[in-house]
Amino acid sequence: PTCDLPTTFRWTGGGPLAQPKNGSVSMKDVSHAFHNGQHILYFTTFQNNWGSGMMTFKEFSEAATAPQTPTTFGVAPTLFFFAPKNIWVIAYQWGPHKFSYRTSSDPANPNGSRSRGGSPPARLSPTCRAPSTSRSRR
Repeated sequence: PTCDLPTTFRWTGGGPLAQPKNGSVSMKDVSHAFHNGQHILYFTTFQNNWGSGMMTFKEFSEAATAPQTPTTFGVAPTLFFFAPKNIWVIAYQWGPHKFSYRTSSDPANPNGSRSRGGSPPARLSPTCRAPSTSRSRR
């Protein structure tokens, strides 16, 4: 079935859901997952240098008062669940490898993950690749 799109939209909003804590002046690059009844957010922070942090809460109304935990790995964290291996992965930039990531069974525990890196391992790499878009010259 199809339906017509509305002809007008109205957006409403309020203040920010959360403000940076622990001396940070900004938080951005938010990665969100909902797991075991709680929202889990990893994000980039800035204080005197770039860093990252995470927070958990059950309802968005709790985000402003939720504790924020600084993390010890790069920036722009991306959290996702890799179902074929039943594991959570946090990939991030500015790590020690071309592809830096951590794996964990508990995404809400930033210290419970194992650091890894290098080329994407076979278990995280796609099993098929898109066709090459390069064209030969005639």
